[in-house]
Amino acid sequence: MHIVWAIGGVPVGAMVAGIGVMLIAGAKGSTVWKYGIGMALAYLAAMFSTGLLGHIPPLFGLGGTSILLLFLGILWLWAKERMALGDKNPTAADLRLVGYVFMVIVAWFVCGAAARPFLPDMKATEPISPIYIMVLMVLGWLFLFLSHYKARQQEDG
Repeated sequence: MHIVWAIGGVPVGAMVAGIGVMLIAGAKGSTVWKYGIGMALAYLAAMFSTGLLGHIPPLFGLGGTSILLLFLGILWLWAKERMALGDKNPTAADLRLVGYVFMVIVAWFVCGAAARPFLPDMKATEPISPIYIMVLMVLGWLFLFLSHYKARQQEDG
């Protein structure tokens, strides 16, 4: 049961919640199906490729580079959005930026912790506590939540 929960519990629940929110928000059925199937296929591909291919060190480099390039792209788009806001309550956008920054920092530490067992010179060293990873994740999600909350307040107010 632990394996089923670890591999499928939160991912499947998150996908179901995402699909449910799309339905509640009035997305077209075809859009819901497209995104739902896309999420499920991407998740299954990631899970099966890991089992079939094993550990491939260059993927850490490719993945890390991709994350950093995507982060830089987000920063560029965020700056354009922020400039367009002018003085019209930019707090939500600013909070979102802080959330993105914490998320890229946590991605860095997660990659390091995940790669550690595969690095020959690190196997004998003491394991790292994942507490800082959890704190950074909570901060990232907190600021993203606050950005959405503030944006909603600005729309209502």
